[in-house]
Amino acid sequence: MPPVEHIFLQVTLQSGHWSAKVAAATDSIHHIDRDEVVDWFIGTEKELTLRCDPFNLFFHPLPSGQYALGVIYPAQQNVLSVFQKSQTLNVRILFISPKVLFDHGNHPITLFEAFRNQIPFIDLPLDLHSATPLSPLLAPASSFVLDKSLLASMQSRLGAMALAQLTQSLFNAESTLFTSRSVSALSVVSTLLTLLPIAYRPELTFSSDFFLTAKNSFRLSGVSKLQPRTLRLMKQWGVPAISLERSNKGSEETLDPWAGFVYRVLQTQNFAFLEQHHRLEHQFALLSPMESQPVFWDNLNEVGVSLNRAMLSGALPEEHVSATEFSTHSLEELRCVSAIDQMIPLLSELKSQPARTVRDQRLGDLFPKFREELSKLESYLVRGIFGDETALPKIKQIWSQLSPKIEVKAKQSIQESVIATIHAVLISLEGDTGQRLLRSSQLLELMMFFLCREDKPKP
Repeated sequence: MPPVEHIFLQVTLQSGHWSAKVAAATDSIHHIDRDEVVDWFIGTEKELTLRCDPFNLFFHPLPSGQYALGVIYPAQQNVLSVFQKSQTLNVRILFISPKVLFDHGNHPITLFEAFRNQIPFIDLPLDLHSATPLSPLLAPASSFVLDKSLLASMQSRLGAMALAQLTQSLFNAESTLFTSRSVSALSVVSTLLTLLPIAYRPELTFSSDFFLTAKNSFRLSGVSKLQPRTLRLMKQWGVPAISLERSNKGSEETLDPWAGFVYRVLQTQNFAFLEQHHRLEHQFALLSPMESQPVFWDNLNEVGVSLNRAMLSGALPEEHVSATEFSTHSLEELRCVSAIDQMIPLLSELKSQPARTVRDQRLGDLFPKFREELSKLESYLVRGIFGDETALPKIKQIWSQLSPKIEVKAKQSIQESVIATIHAVLISLEGDTGQRLLRSSQLLELMMFFLCREDKPKP
């Protein structure tokens, strides 16, 4: 296993200004990374807000291509007085390579737990004149697990909608602050990381107890209690503050595709499907290392559409949307596809009895009295269902003329046959998102025409 460099900082707030000093460090830390992490903890009290109750775990990329996995905790030398406020925090930062992170499923919190016995929360003397040399840490053995008990617990305690809406905020804002009194912020962040595809996890920069600055923000930060000063600061920076206990209301239709997938996985507790997807993704990445490829966060919506379809059909797709390719579809298009996918399991509820499909028996044979009209209708239906746009006007014309002449029971039987055929085609659509979007829209338009048509009674 490759060695892991690390650094020990002492960060002090005095007279309204934060300063940072390197108390201990390994020798081989890249100088640009060392300068970067020290700079994070320098500034006025108004510019830099640090919290650690009882500690704060944070994760952020570094200029060299490595990642900072750090923990902030109070030092024993803190002094608070009426006349002067002095506060000292200890900061331990590990410099994690993409390889080490990937060996642990790109899950920083899982990796931190594996390292925890090597990074005890200790104090160093404040009067050190030079940095104490440290030895590199040994990277722990690789691990890849899906914490199903964590997902089940969070779904039970917070609700699927609250976590889905928090996920949605990750797309709508550069940074999001959440509060929760019933669960720890670290468990919330760990849950969202577990729900993300492996390739996207390094994109979720986070702080488990509100470490947010104007010069270096995190995509996600948590805090147990939101102070008025913090709320004013968040409004000033345009950062939404979400209370998880208060956000478990809403409609699934308002969720974007990826947030909708998160909601359905949690609501149905279909964690076996999620685990299977992660394992296949991990195996694929072993053959094509993902740390060498750029990942586009917005593509998660398209991945959500793909996995929604797969979960509804009960099997993973043979090919997944690449995390490293720009989406060619607008969010509105993806929402449309996602809405169509949500309708598929509801279609079976439209049939009160087993339907006779067009493929099983010809409509003209079922109703000889209207053999000629039904034969034409059936011919255009086959063409329309399988992509011939010119057939759709003919279908509507024939059915509009024929429907008033047929008895109610016969009409219902024909409708069931047509809908059953459309349903069978809908759930087996193949091709890219654009092709499925076009075909699904056409088929649903046709289905709604047969379902919703009401014939005026004859005078």
